[in-house]
Amino acid sequence: MSSHDTPRVEDPQASTRHALLIVQTSDLLLQACGLYDGSSSDQWSQTEQSVLSARRRGRPQLVCWTHLWSSLLLCALQGMHSFADWRRLVGLQQIGPFAPVWLTRNGLVKRLLQAGLAPLQELWELVNRRLAHTGCPTVPAELAAFASGIFCLDETRLDVVGRYLKPLRGLSTQDPACFAGKLIGLFDLRSQRWLRLEWREAVQENCRVDMLDFLQGLWAGSLLLFDLGYFSFSFFDTLTQWKVWWVSRYRENTSYSIAHVFYRHDERLDALVWLGTGQKQARHLMRLVRLGDGGGVHLFSRMSVIRRCSHWKNVNIGIA
Repeated sequence: MSSHDTPRVEDPQASTRHALLIVQTSDLLLQACGLYDGSSSDQWSQTEQSVLSARRRGRPQLVCWTHLWSSLLLCALQGMHSFADWRRLVGLQQIGPFAPVWLTRNGLVKRLLQAGLAPLQELWELVNRRLAHTGCPTVPAELAAFASGIFCLDETRLDVVGRYLKPLRGLSTQDPACFAGKLIGLFDLRSQRWLRLEWREAVQENCRVDMLDFLQGLWAGSLLLFDLGYFSFSFFDTLTQWKVWWVSRYRENTSYSIAHVFYRHDERLDALVWLGTGQKQARHLMRLVRLGDGGGVHLFSRMSVIRRCSHWKNVNIGIA
């Protein structure tokens, strides 16, 4: 092995400094949101402070990394529309112990490019873990008490980017290249926090692509809510095999055959059904509950545990 192939040994001091920056940024962010008063946090020792303030060659940085990340995330929470909004926040407002610093927009963007996405990912994971221990669930446990957890699955297409660059000027606003990608999220309804977020570049990609990988780790007995975009027999079957309750809107004109009727009166129906016909059929029985009041509510389930949902209107729901 040549000297050029020698594995690089990670600097323990740099690793410690990086970890402290992430912790300090999460403290500042939670404190600014009123979710943390700082009274129970561990005080930094003189050694840790000296690590963070270690001088390097070149001009000293006017904005430290803690100031950079916390200001960016706070600006995003306040409805950031452009990097100009972020620049004004850094230059006009004090953020925690950091005084306002007026910098160029390109200077701030350059710092982001230097750091990459890894610090933001680490910061997100740390804040998410700390939010999980802030207190009791926001939503009472009586809501769908049969489920060990209630999660909402959805995705959103990010805003259209400004067509200022020459390669984008001739494109339509609906062209995939004009979008900043899409976000896929799994939201914990009881604790009112995002459990998982993932950015994807292909905005027109079918939402079911790699969705099972995204849901890996979802524990048995939990309740998953999603809309018609995820309506798929194979998706329903997989969730059933995972022993996960699920709720989905009913897709119009989807064929089904009734295997057993629990209750039927006028437009109301409570039955076990097979979704699909022939080779295009779900492998597991589903429960269909239809309430007719001019709207219509459709519920699919394998167990009769969702009667509390009967007051929902104009929503089609499925559970397995």
